[in-house]
Amino acid sequence: MFGQEEGTGIVPPDIAATIRAQRNSEPWERYDSIVVGPNAHDVSRGWFNSFAALTAATEITLFTGRESAVGGAYCNTQNERADWRQDFYGLRIECVAPIGMAEYESVGTDADVAPLFWTREMPSQAWASVFIADSDEIAKFPLLHAPSGYGVTGMAPSALAAPTVVPGQAGDANVSTHYRFPEPIMLAAKAAFKVVVRFDQPIRTLLGGIAGPGSKLIPDGAGGVIAVPNWFAIRATVFGPRYMQLRGARSA
Repeated sequence: MFGQEEGTGIVPPDIAATIRAQRNSEPWERYDSIVVGPNAHDVSRGWFNSFAALTAATEITLFTGRESAVGGAYCNTQNERADWRQDFYGLRIECVAPIGMAEYESVGTDADVAPLFWTREMPSQAWASVFIADSDEIAKFPLLHAPSGYGVTGMAPSALAAPTVVPGQAGDANVSTHYRFPEPIMLAAKAAFKVVVRFDQPIRTLLGGIAGPGSKLIPDGAGGVIAVPNWFAIRATVFGPRYMQLRGARSA
């Protein structure tokens, strides 16, 4: 009954168990975002339409409560509990702000104040806690201690009459730049994981008091304008090998 016969596809139980136990290690990033800007809350219940709404919240949470329809630029964790295990070696946090363009902004502070404070001051005045299973806090640090290592770096205001501000980000464009866990965090399949961010003073008062974010009113070339919402984001990324069943293997 349990013997393997050529062409029958029957596999002995001990060999079948060994196959099912095998997992393929592959690099993987798990990321999620909190977005602040016009209509953001309509896209995800965990996002905010204004800075005031953001700072009114006691805390913001990543890697939980996110709808899958937000788009791959913002989140690839469609389910809070993955069906595979992963080892987390490090964490990156990006504070992403749109370019400030004074000529086109519907809210004046979006031209310079908001982008610069979001990417420069806020990371040093907000802090993150990392939890496993909702109650096991494994790390706590200012956002500035987990620079993203992605994208552009450095702020670049222009000297034109209608100034443009490229806010840059905390950290430099080097993927080795991140918060490194002393030992890899072994997250079991189906285990809960989240990053909680809180704001301290004085950035809480500033963000809670200024208008916006607004939109850029970009001429469409036909006498009208295109309203492009200014979405500010905090994007967290954990990375390390995940362990998947062998490609093509008949494993559970």
